[in-house]
Amino acid sequence: MVTESSNGDKGALLYRLEGVGFQAGGRRIVGARGATAIDVLHDINMAARMCGRLLALRDGAILAACPPAKVMRGDVLAGIYGVGMGILEHPRTGAPIGYVE
Repeated sequence: MVTESSNGDKGALLYRLEGVGFQAGGRRIVGARGATAIDVLHDINMAARMCGRLLALRDGAILAACPPAKVMRGDVLAGIYGVGMGILEHPRTGAPIGYVE
């Protein structure tokens, strides 16, 4: 299991980007061995980018356990976060990006 820093310090973004490289390498190793890896990510956009399946929780209850494309919708994200959420398309990759409305 890998977890990320969520303390919001100025190095957090660099830490997450370094973690992405680590996680990508780990996925290749895990995939080659037929095992499962669990990442604990608090950034939904990063999780959707890096993971093949997402498990979304709210107050300890599972709200979604599915591929990222099914989670990265405004209505689903609003249910997870309890605020209005929208989706933008990444200009280069087309990947969905969630944002607070």
